[in-house]
Amino acid sequence: MSICTVWLMIATLVVLLIFIKVSLDTSTSIVDACIEIEDRRLQHAMNLSEELEQVLGDWELRNIRPKNPFDRGLGDSKFDVSKVD
Repeated sequence: MSICTVWLMIATLVVLLIFIKVSLDTSTSIVDACIEIEDRRLQHAMNLSEELEQVLGDWELRNIRPKNPFDRGLGDSKFDVSKVD
């Protein structure tokens, strides 16, 4: 083997190692970006969930009305009209 061939093999190996390192750094950056995106999506979903709970709570409070024993429309009346002759 000539000295030129050895230097060419070493240079090829160095270039290959640099390429592998750059590829790993790039893939690590991509994975980090994906994790950050997923974290943001999760935080957004949690915020929406909290807002939905608040809206539903407000809606339930607005729709609460005192129970009237003479209100036959709800079916929870104390008097059963179907048994009246």
